[in-house]
Amino acid sequence: MFECHQAKDMSRRFIAIITLYLALAAAVTAKPIQRNVTGYFWLPEGDSSPYWTLADHADCFTALAPTWLSFDASGKFTDNSDKRLIRFAHAHGIKVTPLVANSPFRAEVARPIFANEEAVRANVALLLKTIQASGADGVNVDIEGVAPANRPLYNAFIEALCKAFHDGKLIVTLDLPAKTADTPAAEWAGFGDYAFLAKHADQLQLMCYDEHWSGGKAGPIASIPWVRKVMEYATAVIPKEKVVMGVPNYGYDWPATGKTTEVTAARAYELLETYHLTPEWDADAQTCWFEYTDAAGVRHTVYFEHERTRQARLALAKEFGIAGVSIWRLGEESSGYWAPLKRFKDGR
Repeated sequence: MFECHQAKDMSRRFIAIITLYLALAAAVTAKPIQRNVTGYFWLPEGDSSPYWTLADHADCFTALAPTWLSFDASGKFTDNSDKRLIRFAHAHGIKVTPLVANSPFRAEVARPIFANEEAVRANVALLLKTIQASGADGVNVDIEGVAPANRPLYNAFIEALCKAFHDGKLIVTLDLPAKTADTPAAEWAGFGDYAFLAKHADQLQLMCYDEHWSGGKAGPIASIPWVRKVMEYATAVIPKEKVVMGVPNYGYDWPATGKTTEVTAARAYELLETYHLTPEWDADAQTCWFEYTDAAGVRHTVYFEHERTRQARLALAKEFGIAGVSIWRLGEESSGYWAPLKRFKDGR
């Protein structure tokens, strides 16, 4: 009897060991799930750095959103598509979804794009024809500054655009202001109906930056606790596989007097070297900042994107299990940017 129980016990242990071994083997051999990494491609006058970034680090991206298409206040449409860039991206397995914007980002420029059914039909048809002619994979809609009262019009435009593009086997991604709750009356972010838009678009790229901005007081561009709240709300109303976290590559330099200016991560490190400074670490915001006094005696406060903050953002994206990240913009990054981003994209 004892020997029988002993044999059964040994059999159970053997089965448990084999099950554990198979599970570990599956974990080791399983192919990592690739995460989306979209790079915004904008060329300020005289700045070719985005080209060099893409040429040197194409393996870090799954998608590219070049700022080629725009409507102005008169309804004029501008198309600066570059088929050479599309060919390069496709040769490296990168999808291209050209960004279309209202230029500038003001309500009076946005509204004519979707003011009525005729405008919707005409502009959807124009965008579809443009994207198909370019050979791109879809469109990235970056219409901002929409008046809260025009939320239903924007929704109807996106619904019609998504249907037309999906019928044509094309992708639609949307750039939307980050928020921590649905506030339909909010001046800047109120138009973004996350739940409705997620039913139609392929991805919602949430612009998780400018928590503190050039027109306000100095502070973190996108503190980690704030981004966490944005992700908590977003993933409660949007399928997580459609959520993309916008990541800034920039910061701001707030002078005690005068105009606030944007600083790239690379420029922030130059300032640190010039003034022989070590950045301060804000443990609550999980971001870096520093102060310096310029040659004119003006005191400046700078918040910028540090490697530690970037690691925290990528960890947050992994934690929430979202589709990936989008980076504003290529060419603004510091030297230590790429290895962590590549690991993130590769699912490691």
